Amino acid sequence: MQTRSQGSGVLAVIGIGINCRHDAALVMRLRRPIAALESLITVERNRLIEALARSVLQTLLLFEAQGLEPLRAEWERMHAHAGARVRVRLVDGRVITGIARGLESNGALRVQTGARMRALSGASVVSARAA
Repeated sequence: MQTRSQGSGVLAVIGIGINCRHDAALVMRLRRPIAALESLITVERNRLIEALARSVLQTLLLFEAQGLEPLRAEWERMHAHAGARVRVRLVDGRVITGIARGLESNGALRVQTGARMRALSGASVVSARAA
């Protein structure tokens, strides 16, 4: 997800990728194992997309009504980069490195760079590895 401030509000772009089938070429390109839905469950893709869309829309409605707080603990529990050393590209193109430390109340990613804690909005994680 990426966010951008606009006036007094924030715009968000949410992307969801699901590997439905095992793809050996993708594994080779990424040089790491990947999960594929077909190896986990049998489900019709349209039903999966419908259920996923409903869940995302419900979550967005909750976020709109109550903000991040009701969702923060679950997000931090599932955060793929929690505690990892991350390289983050800022909106101005600079790249910083630090340890991912969760979210601020406004949704900004907290990244510890040395003794400093930074709150990054509108940035993209370009790589992550165990700290």
